[in-house]
Amino acid sequence: MQILRLVIVAVAAFAVQGTQAGSSQYSVEQSSPKQGTTSTASISTGTAPGLAAGTTGGGNIAPVYPASLDDLKNYLKDSQPRVIILTKTFDFRGSEGTKTETGCRPKSNRDCLAKNNGYKGQDVILQSGGMTNTGGCVDGTQVKITYDLAGSKNPLVVSSNKTLRG
Repeated sequence: MQILRLVIVAVAAFAVQGTQAGSSQYSVEQSSPKQGTTSTASISTGTAPGLAAGTTGGGNIAPVYPASLDDLKNYLKDSQPRVIILTKTFDFRGSEGTKTETGCRPKSNRDCLAKNNGYKGQDVILQSGGMTNTGGCVDGTQVKITYDLAGSKNPLVVSSNKTLRG
């Protein structure tokens, strides 16, 4: 059985390091009870350049610090403007379970497996329509696949006016 896993790690893709006029800084402190250490980081903010120029994100609102996956999901999908400070990695793997169903193994993947050289390729999760709608599974055969539901069938919803930092 081929296992497909998608990793969703909250990435501060919109983080902008800036020292422009009007910039501000947030101080983030993180404690690690396992190691008995505390670390502090400063996150500079400023004006976004390029394609993001003129966007407001969460604006000058007081930042929030999600502690759990549910906190992060709720902050991202609600209708409130938010500045979300990420103080750790949010790993969604396994958080919504797995699913086993019929998938598609393309010919290129079968050829790769036949070489028995350690490379395995990737099977395809089918969309509605089954094998008649394989989404790029050229000359495919049906196989049972198991995959992580986080990200594949349950996307992370990000509403308007959100700024991620961290």
